Amino acid sequence: MGINSFQGGLTNLIREAKRMQVKISKLKEEFAELEFAADSGNGMVKAVVNGNLELKHIEISEDAQKEDKDMLNDLIVAAVNKAIKDAQTQKEGQMSKITSGFAVPGLF
Repeated sequence: MGINSFQGGLTNLIREAKRMQVKISKLKEEFAELEFAADSGNGMVKAVVNGNLELKHIEISEDAQKEDKDMLNDLIVAAVNKAIKDAQTQKEGQMSKITSGFAVPGLF
């Protein structure tokens, strides 16, 4: 393996990394606009997070408001965590498509 072959392979690797970086940046922008909804307690509490894992909306039904405070807190936490997990799962799936399964910590 000559030096030219090594340099050519390195150049291709850098070029591919730059393409991947552009795709990742675009995906980040797209995900910031997406919303992920989840509920708990058979719909008593509904939570919506965006692709940046920020809580955007929470809806508490009248039935949920009649529950004791601890139960209501549990329902809220469960709905929010479920929405976050759904968003993360979607993100990881899309990221895997871009990176062809090659995990790069901190990229997304």
